[in-house]
Parts: sequence; structure tokens; C-alpha cells
Amino acid sequence: MIRETAILPDFPDYHGFWGFDPGKSLFFDIETSGLSAASSHVFLIGTICRTEHGWQLTQYLAERTSEEPELLAAFLADAAPFSTLIHFNGTTFDLPYINARARACHLPILYDDASDCIFSIDLYQKLRRLKKLSGYAHMKQKDLEAFAGWQREDTLTGRHLIAMFHAYEKTSDPELRRLMLLHNRDDLVGMTRLLPLAAYLMLAEGRFATVSSTAASASHGLPLLRIRLELAAPLPRELSLSIPCPVDSSEEAFFELFVNNLTAILEIPGVDTELKYFFQDYKNYYYLPLEDQAIHKSVAAYVEKEYRTPAKAATCYTRKSGRFYMQPSAILTPAFRPSYESRAVYFAWQDGYETCPELLRPLVTAILQQIPL
Repeated sequence: MIRETAILPDFPDYHGFWGFDPGKSLFFDIETSGLSAASSHVFLIGTICRTEHGWQLTQYLAERTSEEPELLAAFLADAAPFSTLIHFNGTTFDLPYINARARACHLPILYDDASDCIFSIDLYQKLRRLKKLSGYAHMKQKDLEAFAGWQREDTLTGRHLIAMFHAYEKTSDPELRRLMLLHNRDDLVGMTRLLPLAAYLMLAEGRFATVSSTAASASHGLPLLRIRLELAAPLPRELSLSIPCPVDSSEEAFFELFVNNLTAILEIPGVDTELKYFFQDYKNYYYLPLEDQAIHKSVAAYVEKEYRTPAKAATCYTRKSGRFYMQPSAILTPAFRPSYESRAVYFAWQDGYETCPELLRPLVTAILQQIPL
């Protein structure tokens, strides 16, 4: 069995987001001679872990199928001190395969999902939320690596490696060994390059650092509120995105988001018009048809009965004219709508939003959470 190690360049691990302790976590990936653990073997395992010298890559290669027990024993012994396992789609393949082969070789298993002592982080399971945003239907690791802006040196697939291993067993060809180790190395390094994709998930969860400024402008003659954000983590690449606003069926409007590195600009469409604020406790109000508004019963008592009628939910409102901006729901209050049935919800502009832009944080968070991943 061959065991090789190398120190890798540092990489941003985003462990605060992913929820792992770098000193107690092990990235791992396996290469096998088939998909069924009952009829195939593991011949190559690679790991990355944090050491006093930096991030260390370790690869265990069986030169013969008969060396599988030795390979597994070495890997399992080295993995034992770690409390978190990090992998890509290992939940459905790597973990159960390793456990099955360990049992076949009468060795301790790697991971028990009923245990509270060892945790598993499957990057595929976490990142598949980005399916729509990334544009990759199958969400393969190589696809996500490309989305993250990383290009691997290896060009092989797992199927190639199976044939190469069988050839290597017979020839011990160093070039075959190099190519197999390179494939496994790029699978592991590729995982580390996926970690910054956490920035997209953080953005879609409404997690950002500050609302730094607001600016009112106009677009095509309509009011536009431009909000500048400083993000908690930089996006790997620029992003331009339209987020649908809740509007009535005959209309169309979007929140526009533009992101470059750590800075995001969020544009919110607005209108100069008259809108309505609906009181919730309509049973305590009367509607005045001549004034087209509702007033509280305590005041309506002074209005003659022929000029008032008990308010209904759809008539229990007061009207306001001014500048309004769209919001996904009644985040900023008071919230205004064109009518009781309308899906569109607005908030009125206040000078405080310019002097203290952080007042808009709840609105920004709610809009970002509407990002179509």
C-alpha cells in the first residue's frame, strides 16, 4: 500500500457557516472498483485535515485488491480522532460503502448516523439548494466547481479509474498511479473550493453585514429606492438577479439585486400615488361613504347614522397620498395596498430611512429570502 502526503495552500473554509471545527474535521473521498460494496473494493482513499503545518492532503492507495484491509485499517486509524466528516454526496455512497467494506474486513466502521459523537457534513446535500441559481440540473461536483470558478487539472471520471486500477494491478505503471492520485486529489481540493459557495446561501438567508446607505432615484420616470449593502462574505462571482414582487395578476415588478464581491445593490420599485391602510379590527370601525374612509366607533358616534355604515374588512381603511415602495409582505409598517384584495404591499417613504438605513434591515432580509435558488 502507498501512503502519500502533501501540504496544501490555505483556503477560506467558512467553517462558521458550515458548522465545523477545522481542527477536528476530516474531508474525505474514496475510489472504488464498483458501485456495490458486496461485489467490489475500495482501492484509494484521500483525506484533507488541518495540522500544525497547514492543511494536509493524505492519500492511501492499494496497489493490489488484496491490500484493501491494510488500506482501510490505516485510514480508519487516522480518521478516528476526528469528530466531523466532510464529503460530497457521501451520505448515499462513501459512508455506507466504507462501513460495508470495514465490516467485511472485520474492522470498526467509520460512521454511525445514530451516534452523537461524529457529525457528517454532506456538501452536496447543502449545496443542491443552488440548483436553479447555478443553472446545473444534475449538481455534480465538477459543475459546482465551475460555478465556484475553479478548474481542476484532472479530466477523468470514476469509471476511468476502475479500468486504470485493474491495469495498474498488473503493471504498476507510475503514470497510471499519478493519474489516479490526481483524480482523487482534485476531488478533495474541489470540495474545499466549494466552501465559498456558502456566500450564496448566506445571501439567500438574508445574512449580511450592514445596510450602508439608501438613495432615492428614478427609472423610466418611476421612483426607485437603491439600497447599498455590505455582505458578510464575498460572492465568488458577480451576480445580477431579478426577484419578483408580489403584484396583482395584470402587473409585473421586480426587486433587482446586483452583487460584486462584498457589495450588493438592491433596487426597490416605487410609485407616487394614493394607497390605503386597512385597520385590522374592522368591527370597531364605521365606514363613511362620502369621505371614503373608516373611522373608529368612538369618533363615529358623532356622525349621523345615515352617513355611516358598519365597516367591513374591505372598507375599513384610511387613504394616504405620497411616495411608496414595494415590499414582499407587511414588513415595514404601516403597510399600504391599492385595495383589500391586492397582493401588492407598499411602505411609505420616511426621512429616517436615509439617515438611519439600518431601519431597512428587516425589509432587505425579507427580500433576500425570496431569492429563487
